[in-house]
Amino acid sequence: MPTAKKITSLFPKSKAGKDAKGKGAKGAKRAAAAIGASLPRRRPVARQFASLRDPRSRRHRSLTTTLPHPNHRAVEEEAEDESETYLKILKTFDMSTEYGPALGLTRLERWKRAEGFGLHPPADVHKILTERDADGTLAKCVWENIV
Repeated sequence: MPTAKKITSLFPKSKAGKDAKGKGAKGAKRAAAAIGASLPRRRPVARQFASLRDPRSRRHRSLTTTLPHPNHRAVEEEAEDESETYLKILKTFDMSTEYGPALGLTRLERWKRAEGFGLHPPADVHKILTERDADGTLAKCVWENIV
């Protein structure tokens, strides 16, 4: 069995002021500076995006040609949004139990029934069903084909 003196000679203690590789504090700074020199230099954020502001640059032209105007909306999208809004209002009417049962009745029949009982159904529903529903697709209740 080796003595304590021999074990310490196998694993010498590091000297004060030196790092694990045996370099002093100045050596560590030099190594960090050498690593930093190989990295690209940082630029201020304003300069990094200068090419986006310059109308002559390729990046600026590609962004301005691909992005639509923020207020641009197609007529078809507006029509879809409008019909989705109507369906949402009608589904809310179908799901509310305060206007009576919804099974076995069309939406307009249910609205008239609720009006007759003095339950004050929403006027928007009557307006949608009488003015917007020419082909009868909105007249059916949500539960029509489910139950």
